[in-house]
Amino acid sequence: MSDYNYDNDEPPPFKKQRTDEAQPQPQPQPQPQPQPPLKSFKKKQRKVSPTLGHNTTSHKEEDYAAIELKIGPTKTCGEGVTGCGKEKPIREFYFKTKDITGLQSACIPCQGRYRNKRGNKWDKKYGHLTNAEVREIYKAEYGPLKECSCCRKNLQPESFTVSKRMETGLHNHCYVCAAKQSSNGELREYIHLPDKDAKGAKKYKKKDMCENCGGTDKLAVDHILPIAKGGSDCLVNKQTLCTPCNSSKSDTIAHVVSLDQLCARYQDACRTLDFTNYQLTSMKLAKLVDNFKRTHLLQDAETLLASLSAYQKKHNLRNKLDRIMSKMEPIVFALKQKV
Repeated sequence: MSDYNYDNDEPPPFKKQRTDEAQPQPQPQPQPQPQPPLKSFKKKQRKVSPTLGHNTTSHKEEDYAAIELKIGPTKTCGEGVTGCGKEKPIREFYFKTKDITGLQSACIPCQGRYRNKRGNKWDKKYGHLTNAEVREIYKAEYGPLKECSCCRKNLQPESFTVSKRMETGLHNHCYVCAAKQSSNGELREYIHLPDKDAKGAKKYKKKDMCENCGGTDKLAVDHILPIAKGGSDCLVNKQTLCTPCNSSKSDTIAHVVSLDQLCARYQDACRTLDFTNYQLTSMKLAKLVDNFKRTHLLQDAETLLASLSAYQKKHNLRNKLDRIMSKMEPIVFALKQKV
């Protein structure tokens, strides 16, 4: 026990620390390593509007109607490099959410002429180069990464399709995002290889009104059984729809279809299928088409090119196969990821 008398008013003496005890030594702080200077690139990737492609959505007519209530049925096409200065219907303009009118300043024909002129400019720069050389030029001018305008991820240039008519030489959407989007009619033919009518057969003549709603504005030829679900490109599988009805239908099965509307390669597997059950029919055909796409598209490049060339020659098509092969890259990439 301590000898200190706690009855005193003075505080108890503190115990002194022994000087012979080992004192903790301060640890040396690591010196920061000098960072190499960042490479400065001359160019920056041009930002792409998130509403790109909005003009093809199923609700665009509703958006045009709302704009018409605000500014009227017509708009003046902007003058200058891209515009013609003429008064035109608002439906001849693309959407632009940041503009007070909700529309682009120049009309669609003027925009097309401007884009074609701009594409010719970049085609002179990249047209004679290989895909690998285009990607190397991108790395030298813009940096090692590129932002996908759809998913906003920064990815390596090898994750994008080469597009020699664009400013950067690369497409704005990465392989994964591009594969999720619907393909245009030109590319869809070479992906699904649908059956066509024989040469000299009667061609389909577009009717004067939509066969679904009776509308007469912006009519288009549609496939009753979608090509993406195994439908053929023959006369028996065609109908006339307006743009809104066609967009809302998309690649769904909206009517009872028949066996003769299918491509010949799928008919044997569907002879006992109940076509009145839309859901079952859609699932069955989607599986058959997916199996064909894997067999068709996952061939080596030379075999695939020969197959496309034979199909093109048989049906007298005039598309550029090198362009078709380039557009198929994201589709093939997505299929390989699922294997």
